[in-house]
Amino acid sequence: MERHISHASGSSRSFFSRTFARRDEIPETSQTVKGPLGLNTLYVPADITAADLVFVHGLGGGSRSTWTKNGEPSLYWPKEWLPNDPGFRDVRIHSFGYDSNWEKESSLNIHDFSKSLLASIHDCPSMSQTSDIPMVFIGHSMGGLVIKRAYILAQQKEDFVSTARRIQAIFFLATPHRGADLAQLLTKILNITPGQRPFVKDLHRNSLATQSINDEFPRYSRDLQLFSFYETLPTSYGVGKSLVVDKDLAVLNYVNERTAYLDANHRDVCKYANQSDPNYKTVRNALASTIDNFRIRQTVSKSELDREQQRRLDTYLRIIDAPEDDFMDIDSMWTAGSCQWLLQKKSFLEW
Repeated sequence: MERHISHASGSSRSFFSRTFARRDEIPETSQTVKGPLGLNTLYVPADITAADLVFVHGLGGGSRSTWTKNGEPSLYWPKEWLPNDPGFRDVRIHSFGYDSNWEKESSLNIHDFSKSLLASIHDCPSMSQTSDIPMVFIGHSMGGLVIKRAYILAQQKEDFVSTARRIQAIFFLATPHRGADLAQLLTKILNITPGQRPFVKDLHRNSLATQSINDEFPRYSRDLQLFSFYETLPTSYGVGKSLVVDKDLAVLNYVNERTAYLDANHRDVCKYANQSDPNYKTVRNALASTIDNFRIRQTVSKSELDREQQRRLDTYLRIIDAPEDDFMDIDSMWTAGSCQWLLQKKSFLEW
């Protein structure tokens, strides 16, 4: 019986490793390959920071591996490409890692991951809690659900009010907003191995976790900019191939949501071979446009602040009219020919 379980367990790992976490690069058996846990700051601008950009991986992924094509370090695009892109040189970039390894027993669920994400941001030394710098999230697959729950918690808990206020936009890459059927198949296979994995059950279609998130998220997200990207190519696995997250599960259908398709399967919507990849351009341009809008808004806000400060100064000094108005008043009182003697006096002209 033990031999049978061991064989089945090995088969399930092979079957779903290729589906959810893209193990085709380097066997991700260590944290050094997947990337560190917690919030990792990848880039800090030398001068003014226009926005904070936070990447959150999905099921079986990692803070580095999810965003890196074929495990090649130079293709870790949040760290290697964005800081050298003029559109992101004033953007502080972070990647969050959490233990979503479904190959081992766990007591954690999406709610636990979300609390960890929120606390990591709140306690991050490079992000002041008194700051009003806009924050943008980008989540792959289950990472999008972790972000949504974290945002709900930030809105509900007084300790995180300042963090909630900073969150301005969320990008979802193939996020199963209402769950995914393939997750149920994964659970059935894992049932023959010992231990629980609550976060996998959270991904079932219309699970209690996704229903709870979807009931609460609309209440708080009306002022957010939301972007949902969905896969269009099937993912190959042990006995066939299919979409992991269908379009109807990957979009929210909110009025403040923009949707777009990516010509990629579930694993490749978040990793790219080069900067000319059309999928990368689609995601990169949407991110850059959003952050550029923040810059424009900040410039307008500063201009309005300058005007308000001038108004308060004028009130304090009891300046009713602009200084040039005084000269206009004096000029209107001038009598033609007066004071001409002064202008003609020799000593004045020599002076």
